[in-house]
Amino acid sequence: MTILLDNGLRLPLLAASNPGRLITIEEASTTFEASHAHFAKAANRLVRSAFLESLRGRNGGLRLARSPEQICLGEVVAAMTHSTCDNLFENDVLRGWRCVRAGARAAYMRHLQERSLADLLGDPVFSLESKVTELQAL
Repeated sequence: MTILLDNGLRLPLLAASNPGRLITIEEASTTFEASHAHFAKAANRLVRSAFLESLRGRNGGLRLARSPEQICLGEVVAAMTHSTCDNLFENDVLRGWRCVRAGARAAYMRHLQERSLADLLGDPVFSLESKVTELQAL
């Protein structure tokens, strides 16, 4: 899993876990203790792919563009990844590996096509309220 894909799954989950409010890149990077730039790149791709909506301005932020039940994990993964290593397998010796890899990816994507963002909700890690409570306890 790439950093882009990881963050591309975390952002919609964070937005879905905090309905009725906008989330910011800063909140996401603080919540997950990760790079602001990486989350910004993921957010850009998610907005362009119509999974998130972006509202600009002082009180701006991100929110889901659709309900969690309507966001297919397979579609998110497909939007966040693109295979750049297929050309590595042009060599005859590696042709068998290309078939194995293609089969594994197809099975993985079939499984994700059956799941929605709603299937992953409920994990307290994605709730900003639980994170604030946790920080206040320190």
